[in-house]
Amino acid sequence: MAAHFLWRMPLSPEIADFEMGLVRQFEIAAFGHWRDTGIEETADILRRLYGFSGIRTVAIASAEDIQKELSAGKIVIAPTAGRLLKNPYFTPPGPVYHMIVIKGFDEAKREFIVNDPGTRRGEGLRYSTDVLFNAIHDLHETDILHGEKRVIIVGR
Repeated sequence: MAAHFLWRMPLSPEIADFEMGLVRQFEIAAFGHWRDTGIEETADILRRLYGFSGIRTVAIASAEDIQKELSAGKIVIAPTAGRLLKNPYFTPPGPVYHMIVIKGFDEAKREFIVNDPGTRRGEGLRYSTDVLFNAIHDLHETDILHGEKRVIIVGR
């Protein structure tokens, strides 16, 4: 999703499946495995596989940190403790670890607008500011809730 945002190109389910196959092969070659990746590995994939230079990882202290990046025309890839999202479209109990792309913010409703690849209804899905911010946790070896509040900033 991030690559297609940068390229300003539409993304169909068929293209997404093809892209995931490329990412899978890259991860096997680069990391020796194909599994969940934390934000540093994910940022590395965007840099090395796709050649993007406008990628950075940052710690966040508040939802306003994300809103600031969105206001600057960027998107934010957020690693989450998926079950804390309480997404009604996830197969219960939902994923332990899950990444989403934050693409907008509705100030009036205090909701983040995301593309969530975990469901067919994920395009333009909305999460309340508190729910999404509280769910943000980077991948952690033993307990996702111990993962840092870090995100990937994707800019053109």
